[in-house]
Amino acid sequence: MGYNQYDKPNPGCVHLMVHFDGEASKPILNVDPDRYSYFDLVDDVNELATDVGCKDSSLSVSLCFFHPGSQGKIPIKTDSDVLDIFKLNNMRSCIHVYAALLNHHHEETEVPRQIVDTIISDSDIEWDGDELEQNESEETNSSSSDINEEWKNEINIDELSDYEEKHDVIVTDQNSDEDKVPIYVDRGMKGRIFEPLCDGKVELEAGLLFVDVNEFRTSLRDFVIQEGFEIKRIKNEKARVTAICVADGCSWRIHASPTPDGKTYKIKTYNPTHSCIRTSKNSNATSTWIAKKLESKIKADPDISYAIMKQELLDSYGIEPSNVAQLYRARKRVRQDTKGVHAPSYNDLPVWANLALEINP
Repeated sequence: MGYNQYDKPNPGCVHLMVHFDGEASKPILNVDPDRYSYFDLVDDVNELATDVGCKDSSLSVSLCFFHPGSQGKIPIKTDSDVLDIFKLNNMRSCIHVYAALLNHHHEETEVPRQIVDTIISDSDIEWDGDELEQNESEETNSSSSDINEEWKNEINIDELSDYEEKHDVIVTDQNSDEDKVPIYVDRGMKGRIFEPLCDGKVELEAGLLFVDVNEFRTSLRDFVIQEGFEIKRIKNEKARVTAICVADGCSWRIHASPTPDGKTYKIKTYNPTHSCIRTSKNSNATSTWIAKKLESKIKADPDISYAIMKQELLDSYGIEPSNVAQLYRARKRVRQDTKGVHAPSYNDLPVWANLALEINP
């Protein structure tokens, strides 16, 4: 997948192109170097890995990049390593990151060298005269110390474990229920249109229609968290999504694919029967999902404690976070969305300064 297929980054941002075992490639668009942490990178890469079908529960991901000068392999394991990516590639608008799949014995799949040489030698599209400022982020350092302190002070919170999340892309701006009807009419689709119940719960059935694959994926994720079971995505593509329950002997299965219009998604076959036991831990409850569900509470109290967030998830959704890092990332996401990205505003300072001089000479 060529970088030229994507628009140039927003001012002050870069694109990351993630290559999985030297084969499938997916972009992380408009990354802000001053706000991007190691947890953010791992979160995004796991999301992409599931999306391209490179990830299952038996594998974890090891990340690296190649020094633009020596082309030596540099592992990515900390926030400092992430900062090095941006500092060493400070004139590039697209930076290449490599994800190797690891099995339980931590045997790493090598990135084909010829692919690395080809990609690194490609010239990237540059911004119009703008250089990326690579100032080390004080927020990253302060956030690390803040979370460590809160981990020590709060009780009844899981210890930080190895981080692994397996999920789909979250769609935050979906069509409202009122907007869906004309969409389906225009497409000539007939069938029951998916709508959450009045209490927010999700019900699935064969023949149910969704606006697109993203709405189906989001609804499927909400459903499995709601019902308290894990799934394995046999296929997770735009052309089809097939998932089964991971419990041995459980017959739950769902398969959905596009209708003839190529856009609308429909559940083609569905076996709702379960023979497994509900669990309060669910890998589909990612930090992005938590941020979406707790958005209003975090906005109302940006300093909400992790203990309160954890209790809210348990009371409202019957699930517990995998680790405290999930809550940290969820709270951070909402805080950043609330504050907005201020970096582009600095470009307007000269204009405002001149205007101030004209008004107040």
